[in-house]
Amino acid sequence: MPSLQGADPRNHTLPVLEYLTLDDFVFAVLPRWHCAFECETDAIPFKSASEILHMAETFYEGLQFLHENRISHGDISEGNIMTNVLLGRANYGVPDMRDSGLSMDFLKAPATPSKDDVRCLTNVLQRWVRVLESNIPELGVFFDEILTSDDNHLPSAQDCLCTLRQIRSGLTPSELAQPPKFVFWCGGGSGSDIKPADGDY
Repeated sequence: MPSLQGADPRNHTLPVLEYLTLDDFVFAVLPRWHCAFECETDAIPFKSASEILHMAETFYEGLQFLHENRISHGDISEGNIMTNVLLGRANYGVPDMRDSGLSMDFLKAPATPSKDDVRCLTNVLQRWVRVLESNIPELGVFFDEILTSDDNHLPSAQDCLCTLRQIRSGLTPSELAQPPKFVFWCGGGSGSDIKPADGDY
């Protein structure tokens, strides 16, 4: 398959800088990366609803790009979602996806791995995006509909991206500027299990 790196602005995967061969081993040199969701217990990793929605849109956009090119990530988790921290050369706040070697070409896959990718990404993102649900109730509906859908009704990454952008377009500038009140969401619908941003949990 020809290299897709840099050919499309929706490609948010980490680039391979160089391949090093030593005996029978090949090592891939990647840029320095950092998990997107690690933060101090008393710090909120995002300053506004706009930043959180941008992050979620970027991850769905990257997944849409992979799926359009018949690539399944196959290993989406919090540890494989990251933000760029190349100091001095960084495009700050641009998230990327990491491939730990478990991705696969759709042609070789016996099932529909794109559906698993959508479910996994949605499950990871809800923990960080649903902190906005008290001010943007449509987000709860967005996550619930995806995560309770069967395979026949599960939206694609492109559909998820379109829905998120529709939600965002309906928000006012003041709603987008609102800071999150909590670090992350742990389930519980109305916010009873949401972890507060002040570190008192």
